[in-house]
Amino acid sequence: MPRRQWPAAAAARAPFPHSGFPAVLRVREGLILHLATDGIYWTGDVGKTWTRLPAPGTAYYPQALQLRDGTIICIGHVGSDDVYGTVDQLIRQITFRLKVTAGR
Repeated sequence: MPRRQWPAAAAARAPFPHSGFPAVLRVREGLILHLATDGIYWTGDVGKTWTRLPAPGTAYYPQALQLRDGTIICIGHVGSDDVYGTVDQLIRQITFRLKVTAGR
């Protein structure tokens, strides 16, 4: 995917709550996703408006990517920040696809 750039504009408060360490992903459908523990949101206007997807939030410290077939994979962890395997930790994956319709 070619890199796209745009000039920075005035900062504004986002409509979603602080959620630790979210991931931000630009997908080939032209949207930007904000993936965090409280939910997954999308914007198609460079952050002027955000809409929550009907999907669960992510696990902590999410990492996200979009595969060639359009599938979006987001992986994060559940549990404390101890060394992996010493407490009640696990890795959680969310997989989904976007269906973008005109005018939305």
